[in-house]
Amino acid sequence: MNKAISSFSIFLISASVILSSCTNDKNAQKKSEEVTIERVFRNWRENAVIQGDFCPKDSCTSSYFSKHKKNTKLGEGLGLPDTNKFHFMFADLNDDKQLDALVTFHPVCCTCNDTTGKVVPQAQVIILSSKNGYTSDNTFFDHLFADSLSINIDIDSVSANKFYGTYFKIGKQDTSVEQYQKSISIAFDTKKIKFISRKKK
Repeated sequence: MNKAISSFSIFLISASVILSSCTNDKNAQKKSEEVTIERVFRNWRENAVIQGDFCPKDSCTSSYFSKHKKNTKLGEGLGLPDTNKFHFMFADLNDDKQLDALVTFHPVCCTCNDTTGKVVPQAQVIILSSKNGYTSDNTFFDHLFADSLSINIDIDSVSANKFYGTYFKIGKQDTSVEQYQKSISIAFDTKKIKFISRKKK
């Protein structure tokens, strides 16, 4: 009887050690993937500045945009915000058992400190895993709608193969809220859009 109890105790201890080890391995992998994603996003930011899509925070003045591109929706130059304004949302978007991310932020416009009266659309960057490492893409949400220039999309959460957020029809604020502001889901693999109902927070 004592031998049976002893054997069972050893089994429980062994199982506990194995489970703990698996949990630690998963946590370590998750942390490693998050660090890699953050590095890839830093590289994207640097390239965005080099290409003239955004100006860096420490150079954000209206004169900067006399030599660089302006945002097509606003007709204004856009600057990158402080680093604490970047919002990372993690999920396995492409079902490859590796962590991916959507990074969202609201650029600062004009002189990069005056946004009075300006609607600055949310910017989104997908950091996606592949066999060859991670890639960045800030064009996924462009042209999802036929009249994309008159629509803003704010994404607030992600899950496997799905983005969730709010659709805003620009210039329709004189109509009911239900007509110009709607909750949506967007499938990553097909880009299929659905208008959905969500509980108000």
